[in-house]
Amino acid sequence: MKESTVMRTEAPDINTSAQKPKQKPKKLTPTQKLKAEIDKLEQENAKLNERYLYLLAEFDNYRKRRQAESDEVAQQTERNIILSLLPILDDTERLFIHHNENNDSILNGSKLIAEKLRKVLSDLGVKPMDSKGKRFDPEYHEAIMTVDAPDTESGIVVDVYEPGYLIGDYVLRYAKVIVSK
Repeated sequence: MKESTVMRTEAPDINTSAQKPKQKPKKLTPTQKLKAEIDKLEQENAKLNERYLYLLAEFDNYRKRRQAESDEVAQQTERNIILSLLPILDDTERLFIHHNENNDSILNGSKLIAEKLRKVLSDLGVKPMDSKGKRFDPEYHEAIMTVDAPDTESGIVVDVYEPGYLIGDYVLRYAKVIVSK
C-alpha cells in the first residue's frame, strides 16, 4: 500500500482576495474644495434666480389683473351714475313734446336743464344713438312695437320712444323703438 501524502493547503480567504485594498479618500486641495463650493453656490444661485424671476412675473401679472379689475369697477360705476341721470333727461325732453304754450318760462328753464345735462353726459363720453330711419339692429335697439308703414321698407325704425345711448362702443341703454312691418 502506498501511502499518499496529502498536502494540506489553506484555502484562500475569499473575502480578502475579492476586496481591493481600501483606498483612503483622496484629499482635495484647498483650491479644489473652493471650486466645488463655488460650483455648488452657483447652482444654488441659479435656482434662486429662476425662482425670483418666476415670482416677479407672477407679481406683475397680479398687478395687471388688479389694475384691469379696478378699471372695470370705475367704468361700471360711471355707467351706473349715467344710467341714473338718463331718466331725468328723458322727462325733461318729454316736457318739450307735451308743453303748453302758456308755460314758456317753465319750458325755457327745462330746456336749459336738459342742455346742461346733455353737456355733462357728452363730457363723460355718452353719445345718443341715431336710430330713426335706420335698420332695426338688436345690438342697439329694443323693439317695443311694430306698425304698418306703407312708405317704409320692413325692419326700419320709424320712431324712437326712448333714445339709446353709447359710451364708447358699449351700449349704455338700448333705444326703445317702433319698427315698420
